[in-house]
Amino acid sequence: MPEVSAGTLPALPITGRRSVKAVASSLFALTKPRIIELLLVTTIPTMLLADRGLPSVRILLVTLAGGALASSPTPPSCSTSSSTRSG
Repeated sequence: MPEVSAGTLPALPITGRRSVKAVASSLFALTKPRIIELLLVTTIPTMLLADRGLPSVRILLVTLAGGALASSPTPPSCSTSSSTRSG
């Protein structure tokens, strides 16, 4: 086992290239489709109750699209943390 000092991770051996299917599957899993599905499924009944009927198709589609986009993961370059802030 490689020596590990505090604050560093051991280098992992490179075993080869991953298939496109494996990479696509991993990227899809990062979007957490089951959580997005639950969010959207609970949004529709809430809108029906709030409007006491069927809201306009435009409002329904815009809300569902916005919810799906808002719940997708944030790229690491866009996230903020105390370690990346200056000062």
